[in-house]
Amino acid sequence: MDMSTNQIETVTIVVRTVGRASLMRALDSILLQSYFIYEVVIVNARCSELSFPDEIVQNQRIKIRTSNSPLKRSSAANFGLQHATGKYCLFLDDDDWIHPEHVQRLMDTLHLHPNAIMAYAGVECIQSDSLLQTHVFDSAFSYPRLLAENYIPIHAALFRHVAWEQGCRFDESFDIHEDWDFWIQLAHLAGFVHCPGVSATYILGEEGSGIWQKQDDIRNSTLRIYEKWWKSWTAQGTLEYLQTMREELLTSHEQISKLHLLSTEHTQKQQAALSESIQYAESLKSNLEIKDLEFAEHARQAQVALSESIQYAESLKSNLEIKDLEFAEHTRQAQVALSESIQYAESLKSRLEIKDLEFTEHARHEQIALLESIQYAESLKSHLESKESELKSALNQLK
Repeated sequence: MDMSTNQIETVTIVVRTVGRASLMRALDSILLQSYFIYEVVIVNARCSELSFPDEIVQNQRIKIRTSNSPLKRSSAANFGLQHATGKYCLFLDDDDWIHPEHVQRLMDTLHLHPNAIMAYAGVECIQSDSLLQTHVFDSAFSYPRLLAENYIPIHAALFRHVAWEQGCRFDESFDIHEDWDFWIQLAHLAGFVHCPGVSATYILGEEGSGIWQKQDDIRNSTLRIYEKWWKSWTAQGTLEYLQTMREELLTSHEQISKLHLLSTEHTQKQQAALSESIQYAESLKSNLEIKDLEFAEHARQAQVALSESIQYAESLKSNLEIKDLEFAEHTRQAQVALSESIQYAESLKSRLEIKDLEFTEHARHEQIALLESIQYAESLKSHLESKESELKSALNQLK
């Protein structure tokens, strides 16, 4: 997709805010959209400094716009549309949120219906404290019904910016139902297309949705809408609206009857289940009492076994203490015997060293005596040989 196409298909999401803590939740729901060709215009209706995280301030698709003075709801809406550059526009108040596929669904619907000025989806209403769903706006479009009641929440709808170019503005004399009045203006330009299915959430009970609790203001604002647009009513349109209301009432009556039957059946099933639960509880109680008795007996036996184990452990401890004393005595005796053995070995070593010295000296004397005996024998041998020679010579002479 080239840049020119991106510009043509850009969706501007206008967020009116007075700095509620829920603003980041609303912005997060925008950043999670599956349709990513959009810009966000944050209208600071409080006209005082607001702080935003860096990822919001640095996001080039998000523009923060502040007027010179505080703005009411309708004035803030016009101020936001003045700064919108997208071909399509959608409003999101800072206490509500849209589901990830919301913008994509509405864009697909408008592409399928090029002559329609606006497409709108279903919106669930939930309590801020309990998050319980209390109501769903998801009805098919009816112009007479639009004249009679405000049944299209402001963030349900995606409309073409050409409506602004053709002069549609939020009536700044309204600070309640300003979106209802704006939808009627758009309906005079072209048709609306309903995109069935819930893809947005409206929060009840927070500061921004307090108008639901100001019944007098709602009644007066509704009368002003009727007074402004009564000329748009026709007999045929009124009849159509009344017939639609009659059909919805009949449908509601049938649904209530079905719900009553289902409730009765459910109550009977609950009573039967309760009776079974009581019987089961009583049976369980009896079993638990038996188990308690068995447990008490087991606990008693365990206590007896524990007592016997303690006694045995104490007896074993005494025996071990006696054995420790005997072992200590044996160790002491062994140490004494070892000391005596070491002393005897050292004494024996000394004696052996003396004996070694004496033996060495005696061996030296014996060796000297041996050498002297050998010398004497050799000398005697020489003398005898000399005498033998003399005798032989004498004998020869005698002969």
